Amino acid sequence: MKIRSIYCDGFGILSQQGIDNIPKGLIVIIGNNESGKTTFMDFLRTSLFGFSSQRNQRKEYLPIGNSRHGGRLIVVMKGGREFYIEWNHSKWTIKDKYENNIDYSIFRNSLGNIDRETYKRIFAIGLKDLQGLEILSEENIKSRLFSAGAGLGATSFPVLIKKIDRELDNLLTKKGRNPVINQTLHKLNEIKSKIKSFQEQTSQYIEIQKKLEIIEENIKRNRQKEITIRDRLQFINKLEQVQNFWIRFKEAKQNEEKFKFAQFFPEQGIKQLEKVKNEIEGLELNKKNKNQAIENIKNEIEKSLGFEKIIQHQNEIELCIGEKEKYFSFLEEHSRLKKQNFLLKNDLLQKLSDLGPEWTRDKLRKAQVTLEIRKSIEYYKKSFLKINEKIQFLQNELNTKTELGKSLVQQINIIDKKLSRSTIPLFLNSDDLQIKKQALKKLRYLFQELDKNQFFTAQLKKKDEEQKNHYEEQLNKSQEILKPFPLWLKLIISFLPFILSYFISSYTNQLIPKEWLFFLSFSGSVMIFIIFYQHHSQQLNLRKRLFSELNKFEDEIDQLHEEIYKLQKQSLLINSQIDEMSQKYFSKKFLSISDLERFETQFEKEIEDFLQHQELKKEQNNLILKQREIQQMKNDLQQHLNETEKEKKLIRESWLSWLVDNGFPTTILPEDFQIILQFIENAQAQERHLCNEEDRENQHYNYLGKTQFSLLSLLQLCGEAPTNNQLDISSFDRLHAYYTDAIERKRKYLLLKDQIEQKKLERKIIEEQLLLKRMELSDLFNLLKVKDEENFRLVADAHEKWLGAQKEMIEANESLLLIAGNPEKLNTLIKELQATDISQFQEEKKSLDHELNDLIQKIGQDEQEKGAMIERMTYLENNQILGELLFEERLNREKLHNYLKRWAILVLARYFLKQTQNSYEQNRQPRVIQEAQHFIQQITNHRYHLFSSVDNQTIYLEERNHQRKKENEWSSGLADQVYLSIRFGLAMEFGRMNEPLPILLDDILVNYDPSRQVATAKIILQLSEENQIFLFSCHPETINIVQKAKTLYNLEHIPVTFYQIKNGIITPTSNIFKEIER
Repeated sequence: MKIRSIYCDGFGILSQQGIDNIPKGLIVIIGNNESGKTTFMDFLRTSLFGFSSQRNQRKEYLPIGNSRHGGRLIVVMKGGREFYIEWNHSKWTIKDKYENNIDYSIFRNSLGNIDRETYKRIFAIGLKDLQGLEILSEENIKSRLFSAGAGLGATSFPVLIKKIDRELDNLLTKKGRNPVINQTLHKLNEIKSKIKSFQEQTSQYIEIQKKLEIIEENIKRNRQKEITIRDRLQFINKLEQVQNFWIRFKEAKQNEEKFKFAQFFPEQGIKQLEKVKNEIEGLELNKKNKNQAIENIKNEIEKSLGFEKIIQHQNEIELCIGEKEKYFSFLEEHSRLKKQNFLLKNDLLQKLSDLGPEWTRDKLRKAQVTLEIRKSIEYYKKSFLKINEKIQFLQNELNTKTELGKSLVQQINIIDKKLSRSTIPLFLNSDDLQIKKQALKKLRYLFQELDKNQFFTAQLKKKDEEQKNHYEEQLNKSQEILKPFPLWLKLIISFLPFILSYFISSYTNQLIPKEWLFFLSFSGSVMIFIIFYQHHSQQLNLRKRLFSELNKFEDEIDQLHEEIYKLQKQSLLINSQIDEMSQKYFSKKFLSISDLERFETQFEKEIEDFLQHQELKKEQNNLILKQREIQQMKNDLQQHLNETEKEKKLIRESWLSWLVDNGFPTTILPEDFQIILQFIENAQAQERHLCNEEDRENQHYNYLGKTQFSLLSLLQLCGEAPTNNQLDISSFDRLHAYYTDAIERKRKYLLLKDQIEQKKLERKIIEEQLLLKRMELSDLFNLLKVKDEENFRLVADAHEKWLGAQKEMIEANESLLLIAGNPEKLNTLIKELQATDISQFQEEKKSLDHELNDLIQKIGQDEQEKGAMIERMTYLENNQILGELLFEERLNREKLHNYLKRWAILVLARYFLKQTQNSYEQNRQPRVIQEAQHFIQQITNHRYHLFSSVDNQTIYLEERNHQRKKENEWSSGLADQVYLSIRFGLAMEFGRMNEPLPILLDDILVNYDPSRQVATAKIILQLSEENQIFLFSCHPETINIVQKAKTLYNLEHIPVTFYQIKNGIITPTSNIFKEIER
């Protein structure tokens, strides 16, 4: 059984706490004292088995605060069945995974019917629980194991024995009067004394009774003989069954003696050997790797030398490297200044060239502009500006008028296209338009009237059809109702009374007078005639009423036909009017109002087109008039523009003459002359700026030369000899790389020296570990007194054979005991088997089978004779008083026989149960000891073996030198380890026949030395694969012990989950390791 989920609503310090989806493997819960560990253990026990006593169930661990007292578990059985357990105060509810309620007895039965106290004594283990070996002799523990192993299921063995004893006391006691057998014997004695008074009358009865007793005695004797023969046959069958197992036992015993020398071979010795060998090989490989690493480091040290010369000029190199940014900044700035000055100089020369070939830098510095020149330039500038503005104005106006004329032409063309695309309307003028509008309105009215007539005609036709159908139904109904009876049927019915009277007179044999019959027949015929007459009158009245209704229907149908005719005639007249107006006004025929509506839509569109055509014509005429006005304006503007152009030409000729007189280029305009003056001033400013920049260029050139010389010298120091004086950024990088490499080699040199010392120290440690492992391998060989691995493996093989022989002996011995029933019977069978040949038993078996058949036949004959005597005695018992006494005596004898039979069955059952229990304890309890021995050997590293005495009353330990220690000679730590091993053995034995239950361990490792702590942790880990185990501890180092056991014994595959409990709060934690380190 595994607990999958735990949740506590309220239980002492625990409130709203739990663990969900509990993982497989070992669960370790760490917490300080009074943190809630013990409360958590008791919560688990209470959830599974209830409170320890009914009186204290509401007082144990009452919740702190307002929490509900209770909780719930989800448990999963070995077969996969799930139970959901929930309890509140004293009420427990158990359900399966389908929410079906489960009776607690069913759940208890699935746990092997174990109670809380027994669970606590076996599965809940703490220091105070390890109190001694008394647990092996406790009746409750022994009976629980026996009940489980014997397949008694829900039956408790002590309860069963008590029940048998109670029933035996109710049946018979030596001096009691109340037991039923005592009362029956007393009653029989009283009946016998009464029967003696009827001695003379009962001589025959007594004689028969004596004979009956003799026959019953013979039957009893033969039955006993039959039992003896059957027992002997059963004994022979057992001998035949025992023979094969006895041979197996002897052969196993011989093998066990043969390989006994290997019985003390250490557990998992081969694995220890392989592990030590692998560790030695690993250490030798590590040693080899360390040596290789040392050689590699020496080579690296040699490579790292050659940095001393560079380190001596460390300051100069660092200073030069520090100038890198400044150098390249100056280099870049010098290059920029050089390019800039070159461009400035070229630009200045170009400007001077633009001013004229006589312009030089010297002339530029001396050049000045007079006031007279500035005034002349201003005069010509204003003259040109004024005449240009006038020309521009006239040109703009001319362009505007031209564009407007073009726009008017386009608009006229667009209107022409629209007029050419418009269709000729159906009407010629506005009067014609109004006439056609009125005609359309009239046609719409006529179509509406036509639709009304057609609608009313359809309604009348529908009503006419309904009247016709109704008329036909009434006509058919009248024909069915007025259908007369046939004449022959009326005659038969009228003479039916006379026919009946004839048959009645025939069957009554003239019991009824003929006059009466005639009168009854006549009366019947008269009654039938009256009925026929009334029926005929009703039919006549009904026929009149039906004919009246049919005439009414015919009148209504005729009236409907007349109305339909009128409507159809009126519709024809309206159609003729529509056709006439359509042809007259529109020259077409309208078939329906939808045709008219489509024509109206088209007609409205034609009206709209007519109005648009009139509007376009008017707009076209206006545009033509406007076009003529624009053309006249254009002609006037063109004449004025020509006169202004002539005036501008005269002013330009005067300006060119002035430029020639003053030595300026003739290409210059007055408005641009100010730019020329500004150009000269800018050129003078540029000349001054160029001089300043040329000075800066010379300063940068001097700094760069000095830095290049220093850098080249240092590079030569580092072993580099450049072929020219050209330096770039890589020169500084190379110097920095040489310097960094020298620093790194110095650092690496010092680091390698430290590493080589470290490697040498590690090699020394590995050599020491290698020596220890070789000593460990030697100790392993010395333990078995062998010289090499080959002999060690031979002893291991012998140990396996010795274990196999032991197992074979145990299995054969269990089978022998199972066949025999107990050791005494088994010894008897073996002695008989050794003393006699099996063939003799086979012959005896045949003889006994023949004798048994004869005996059964004789018993049958005696039973027949007994039956005859009982029948005779029953006849004699008919005497009332004597018969009652004899009957009562017989009845009490039968009761006594049944009571004695029941008493004998109970006595035998009690005897065999006790014998079976003793046999089970002698054979099964050593199995617990065997399991405990396996555990104590692992804990003590095979120093001790655990044995029990023949009567299983004494437990002792045996050391390797075969010296024995009894319980009073054990140390407290060793005693705890033995008691723990026995508890583990009991848990394992219980789990073989029942559901493996969770084991609760509370600080069981605190009194152990470190090596036995780890060994015990290993056992706990291995047990956690089968039984769920909760390990509680207040010592954080328990985690280190468990982890060490996992690593040391290769148990990494077994998961371990850690939880922390603090002030009643349970948390899964990995921070617990940090707390341990702290």
